[in-house]
Amino acid sequence: MTKRKHPAEAGAPKPKRQSKKRVAFTVPKNATTKALITRNATDSPLLRLPLEIRNKIWTEVLGDRLVHIDYYEDDSSFDSDGNFSINKDIPYNESAWRHVICRDDRREDSPPRRVTSNLGGTEHVYWDRAHSICNLDYDRKSFKVLDRQHYDPQDDANWLRCGHDTMRLSILRSSRQIYVEANEILWTTNTFSFTEPIAFKHFMSTRNVHQKRLLRSLRFEQEWFFPECSKGWNNALLLPMVRSLSGLRHLRLHITHSMEATLYESVGVSSLPKWPLNSSFCEGLEKLSILPIQSVEIAMVSPLYGARVGEWTEEQKKEAAGRIRHLLLNPNGAEVYAEAQREQKEWFRKEREREAAIKAQIRREHEEFLARQRRIAEK
Repeated sequence: MTKRKHPAEAGAPKPKRQSKKRVAFTVPKNATTKALITRNATDSPLLRLPLEIRNKIWTEVLGDRLVHIDYYEDDSSFDSDGNFSINKDIPYNESAWRHVICRDDRREDSPPRRVTSNLGGTEHVYWDRAHSICNLDYDRKSFKVLDRQHYDPQDDANWLRCGHDTMRLSILRSSRQIYVEANEILWTTNTFSFTEPIAFKHFMSTRNVHQKRLLRSLRFEQEWFFPECSKGWNNALLLPMVRSLSGLRHLRLHITHSMEATLYESVGVSSLPKWPLNSSFCEGLEKLSILPIQSVEIAMVSPLYGARVGEWTEEQKKEAAGRIRHLLLNPNGAEVYAEAQREQKEWFRKEREREAAIKAQIRREHEEFLARQRRIAEK
């Protein structure tokens, strides 16, 4: 039973809860911090330099790089043999991030290089595609079992050629003024590269609004082998997240896809030369057309296991890549995407009405059948 309050207590107003005002990291909170910032600006030899020179220093330390980023689950994602196993219940782990700075950047459509290595006195030949060494560096840092099984330990020179350096982000914690100046350099001058949609999704979900708006350049490496492959990127490139990237101006795409030339021709004829724009592979990329992107570098390549007989030609790959580039660089991309969404909604509405009409017709015919059966039974 609830205890009855005294009239004086019941009439007393409740004290208002004092809400804490959220302030940015760069805002000084007390006089001591303000004095320290002022002293640094006047006494530090580095911070006394002109802003133009300081920006060149921040760029040299943190900017103008291609940064490969990936997100690895913890050891519970692997079985006893070192094989990866999907576990959707694993929570987000901040320590699972890996990144490397690419030092062998090339155009996305550059041909693979022929690389040789010697292991046990035997010469091995393999094809080094752009950024494949960067992916080896990921595996070398995180998946020791895979290193021993698949990779030549004498290929250190190739890893070093690409570089396994990481970003020197500790400079951002040295002072507030450096954070304010260098943070913008970090997000506006670097290209952030992702090979897995889950890494991109986690990365963007942990960025604040200001960082997303500052981001200028992205690189995606996608594999279009089966329709199921598109689900990950389509779920990562959701419309609210895409809209938050209002500052994105440059996009690089490296798409691996295998198709027979005759199939490409038949798809092009039957789809009114719109493939791959009308496929599930492009659902996520299509959303990026609403952004004011200024440059798109794209390459569609076949898997490195070797060319198959009758595989689609280089001209067909360039034609498909050109369609995607035209979609992303369309200055009226936002209006085109909105109109396509309206048409799609209208199509689904008509489909629902058609299915409802078919179900109603089947129901009427079934009821008429039952009525005829009852009349026959009564006779």
